[in-house]
Amino acid sequence: MKYLNYILFFCLLTCCVYAQEDSLYIRTYPQDFTFRPYVYNKFTILSTEIKGQPEASFYPNIPVGVGIGFTYKSYALNLAYAPRFFRDKKKGKTTYIDFQYHYYGRRFLFDLLWQDYKGFYTVEDRKGELYNLHSDVHAVQYGVGGQYLFNYKKFSYRAAFYCDERQVRSAGSFQLGGGLYYNRLETETTPILEGRDRFRNYQLSITGGYVYSWIFKRNYFMTVGLAAGINLGLENVKNSAEKVEVTPNLFPRIAMGYNGDNWALFVNAVINRVYVTQSNNMDIIFDTGRANLMYVQRLNWSPPFLKKIKILNR
Repeated sequence: MKYLNYILFFCLLTCCVYAQEDSLYIRTYPQDFTFRPYVYNKFTILSTEIKGQPEASFYPNIPVGVGIGFTYKSYALNLAYAPRFFRDKKKGKTTYIDFQYHYYGRRFLFDLLWQDYKGFYTVEDRKGELYNLHSDVHAVQYGVGGQYLFNYKKFSYRAAFYCDERQVRSAGSFQLGGGLYYNRLETETTPILEGRDRFRNYQLSITGGYVYSWIFKRNYFMTVGLAAGINLGLENVKNSAEKVEVTPNLFPRIAMGYNGDNWALFVNAVINRVYVTQSNNMDIIFDTGRANLMYVQRLNWSPPFLKKIKILNR
């Protein structure tokens, strides 16, 4: 695909059957319609550690984006745009597709990733003013993952990451799940693959962890979650045989802010760290994620035409 200097993100959340929550810990809001302007930053870091060479971190040149979203009951529409002029020209040119979808339900959370980046840079001085450009480095990752929440009646991910309901009391939950990932790395001249020009593998992951929300002065909150596990990967390197490899993974999430009766202001971040390969001679780490600064306004009014659409009012 050609240059994606903008991101137009459309997401229609499907209706789902919510398990009954404990009203002493979780409360929903009566308003059906909300709108939310936000600023976001998607980030990707490709880190390599090769025996006999210094550790290197490769970054794509992607700008900060702005967006606006609307929610009617359990359906949401988000439009986002990353202006080209936000880029620093000294960091080179990156062509990319970056789709990240993070869904937080009552019992389950899901993550979908589709990332395709070509063109990276490295920082060559401590002041961060000298860059080395690597237009030949091409990194691809597709992935899907999910987690089951055990204490779903008392803990709400939605209260922290959507703010469409409120965590009334502090609570937490253990979580368990897994995922599937495909990783590919190609390079022509940058020496990051032990003299080779292509690497790819498939990974099956098993993860578990814990998440907790602290509630302060009724409306202020901070949520911290961490899931970790192992990947069972089938590696294929060009001109070499396939091999099975076991590597770790790490998925932290954090959110904090104010969630009032009619409005909310909060920040949140999701990070996905996958060890693509790990051996005595070479480690490759793929860090991806998204951070948001968001304002949510709840309204007692909703557009009349939405009330006439049967599928939205079941």
